[in-house]
Amino acid sequence: MNVRFRVVAVVASCVVGAAACGPSLRTVPLGAPPDVAAAPQLVDVPPPPAKVERIPPDPGKPCAWFDGRWEWVGEAWEWTAGGWVVPPPGCHFATAESGWAAGTDRSLLFYVPGRWYPDEGGKPCPEPRACGATTTEAPTAATPR
Repeated sequence: MNVRFRVVAVVASCVVGAAACGPSLRTVPLGAPPDVAAAPQLVDVPPPPAKVERIPPDPGKPCAWFDGRWEWVGEAWEWTAGGWVVPPPGCHFATAESGWAAGTDRSLLFYVPGRWYPDEGGKPCPEPRACGATTTEAPTAATPR
């Protein structure tokens, strides 16, 4: 009985400890696009995997972290680095989406860019204002230190 109590106590402390170490990064508000969202674009290839970024020190409220992301620009994917921003009040960001659709002779890849939308269908949202330092990419084998 004593051994069972110890096992339960250890498991309980691990669960409580894991919950206490949860993410505390303040991020921009995310949500779904409205029924009438940005028009899909036809793209040639899916985006590359996301880049690993170092998050600079938190500059404090009202700043929130806005993750880096791939965006289709012209005819190629371009990386937009993450950074600390002041989100537009009353707005949320709908992340980019892509998907395949059957074409007549091949599958087609569509991309809907990420965009800021008003929470309650109000006025269009402005771009967020930068605050503090932006990220730098984490060093990789291809990136000199």
